[in-house]
Amino acid sequence: MTNESVILFASSRPDGNTKHLVDEYAKLTGSEVIDLVNHKINHFNYKQQNDDFEALVRKILKYKTIIIASPVYWYSVSSLMKTFLDRLTELLIFDKELGRQLRDKSGVLLATGASVQPESCFEQQIKLSFDYLGMDYLGMLYCYCESDFRIIEHQKSINQFITANLPPNQL
Repeated sequence: MTNESVILFASSRPDGNTKHLVDEYAKLTGSEVIDLVNHKINHFNYKQQNDDFEALVRKILKYKTIIIASPVYWYSVSSLMKTFLDRLTELLIFDKELGRQLRDKSGVLLATGASVQPESCFEQQIKLSFDYLGMDYLGMLYCYCESDFRIIEHQKSINQFITANLPPNQL
């Protein structure tokens, strides 16, 4: 197992269902986990930014696979993840050299939610963002959590997703 992937995690509940999914996925794949709540990421504006965003992007560019992890909040990712994605897609306009380095990366979406299946618009926004950035979208692993995350219930789907979607050199 090689550490060729990074999980960008953003949730209002730092020890909620999505964090449990992230922890299990990271354990099985050797992925590094970055909790976006520990970084200052300003909302996009046309002025100079004074935050952690550029340094964070430079760090994640060292990985082959970039994994977005968020609970489903009102058919979308968390507000912090949305802010990060807005800034990421703006790189192709304001820092093309940095943004173009995403072209040879793969992307994955990890999510949990209280619906048996998320609405298609949830995954579509991430897939379209990855497409815009020129990234290869590998798919979404979604775990339905009526209340608490139960690893016994989700273990099979996590393992199947990892086997089906990660290149052999990352297993």
